[in-house]
Amino acid sequence: MPGAPPVNATFLLSVVTGIAAGCVQGGQEKKIMKLHPEKYPPGVDQYVKDFYRHWRAGEVKLCSLASIRAFMQNKKQEKAQFVIQKEMSKMASMSSVRAAATPGSPSQAWGADSQPSAA
Repeated sequence: MPGAPPVNATFLLSVVTGIAAGCVQGGQEKKIMKLHPEKYPPGVDQYVKDFYRHWRAGEVKLCSLASIRAFMQNKKQEKAQFVIQKEMSKMASMSSVRAAATPGSPSQAWGADSQPSAA
């Protein structure tokens, strides 16, 4: 068949570029996670690496469902604390924005002569 080589070449090229795009995107996501850990929690690969490290250290037995449940519960609690910290920082930043927007507040960004007088 005369059209088979071009079709197969474009198919192979699309597979290779798809794999390359996934690798590039994954690398960029990891960079962003390292730069802003308070905004982006670690991915699944970090949890798998942690589990493997604990398993190699003998802290977790691979055959024990109880140890896997305890490990997952610990990770769930860590994630909940992460979310709570993130929400608290959001609330703190929102309250500082509200305080800055309140007329007459000391943190307002008005000049001394542009403040309304209390007459």
